[in-house]
Amino acid sequence: MQEQLFVKEQAETYLRMLGIGIKAMGYEYLKTSIIFACQDKQLLTNITTKLYIKVAEQFGVNSKSVERNIRTVVDSAYQGGDLLEINSIYGKIVYKNDFKLSNGELISLIATKIQYDAKRQLLLK
Repeated sequence: MQEQLFVKEQAETYLRMLGIGIKAMGYEYLKTSIIFACQDKQLLTNITTKLYIKVAEQFGVNSKSVERNIRTVVDSAYQGGDLLEINSIYGKIVYKNDFKLSNGELISLIATKIQYDAKRQLLLK
């Protein structure tokens, strides 16, 4: 249970760092996608056919709505230059803002970092 709370809090923190506002519906979909991806890495290999459908079921919408709303918040962060904060999250340059990350790339980057942080936190206890 503590790990689930840690994953949720880290996802929220990282999305705020990327300038993704909590009022946008895409924020909730993106946060939930990241949480699901942390719970099941296989979802990262089937984002459109598995992950978006799982998120859509949770919110009672269709998967196209999930994909579109996530894309909207990712586009907004890209246009504002906020995606460069992913470098602060990782502590090194992993993105240069010379191309727009896809939804799946951003979900994967954040989920991978959270999984790393969670493992590291367990080792420190």
